Amino acid sequence: MNVAMILEEGRLGGPQIYATLVAYALKKQIKTTLILPSDISNSFKQRLQDSSGVAYQTFKITRITNNLFSIIQYVLLFLIETYRIYGYFKRERFDIVYSAGGSWQYKGLIAGKLAKTKVVWHLNDTYMPFVIRGVFSILSGFADAYIFASERTKKYYLPLIQKERVSFIIPQPVDTSYFSTDIIPNRNDDTLLYRNKIVIGTVASINPIKGLDVLVKAIPRLNNIFNNLLFVVVGPVYKSQTKYFKSLKTKILELGIDNIQFAGAQYDIRLYLENFDIFVCTSFFESGPMTLWEAMSMEKAVVTTDVGDVSKYVLSGYSGEVVEVGDVDGLVEKIREFIVDEKKRSSFGSRAREIVNQNLDVSICAKKHLQAFQRVIEL
Repeated sequence: MNVAMILEEGRLGGPQIYATLVAYALKKQIKTTLILPSDISNSFKQRLQDSSGVAYQTFKITRITNNLFSIIQYVLLFLIETYRIYGYFKRERFDIVYSAGGSWQYKGLIAGKLAKTKVVWHLNDTYMPFVIRGVFSILSGFADAYIFASERTKKYYLPLIQKERVSFIIPQPVDTSYFSTDIIPNRNDDTLLYRNKIVIGTVASINPIKGLDVLVKAIPRLNNIFNNLLFVVVGPVYKSQTKYFKSLKTKILELGIDNIQFAGAQYDIRLYLENFDIFVCTSFFESGPMTLWEAMSMEKAVVTTDVGDVSKYVLSGYSGEVVEVGDVDGLVEKIREFIVDEKKRSSFGSRAREIVNQNLDVSICAKKHLQAFQRVIEL
């Protein structure tokens, strides 16, 4: 089977890691070629090069943002870029084109349809602006099948799909052999700051959807109870989010917070996860947060908002704690419980690792993708 997996976003994040993991895990059964933008894809390319056996091809693919110039450029180049991708698909004669980056990625979908190839659309979120949802609905009939990253994603998008299509629910995977306490990466001097501290951390790009302002509101209340806390945020600040980041830092200054560290983007986040005592996810919208699964795989006690399908795997009172979206009171209380009880952190972390191993390991996810692709071929 010959599959083209296309992502119109080149910045390294959840969808890009997901695509790499699946392609690598299936390399013995499927010949997969990842299609990615030639611009701002260096970290993504490095990830693919480190995963030997995963082929990739780059194209000039303009991504859409909320910047007016970007929108104009996207519209003007849309047909040209789509036609180039179509020509490539037609020459290579793929069995399946897998649009793997979400509901706003249309070029691979249209190019695959023009090339008369079976098209699978991967949907991995639970919120998109009205315009994106409208365009998605119009083009939804182009897909031969859908893969949803969670039950909530399916519930969100199903009313927008014009024609009945075969669909599959496959959660975002985690490489449990890589995210393991048995494999300790090389340490770095940054972690010296963590000595004699209870470290509460998260891994997320800096943007409003990740709910970091909720975490910031919780910090002073926890500092009033404990004097040995350090809060760490690992993740990039993209140009489009510099204004939000400045507002976040202004809020931190207003609240007198001096024990939060922004570590920026990190290629290998295991070093940070290893040193976290508690992992928090404060997102407003997610389907299946990969960084949460990775923290669970590293046996971390987790507190998360009730987004996507996390409550299927983070079982409150057993393998972690789940609070309502935006609930500062609940977040403070659950973090406090973990701070005061080291044994609870340890036991919850062990159970979290076990659940991820049994349900979310990349080998399980890859097998489900293979079955889905085989089913699509048979349609």
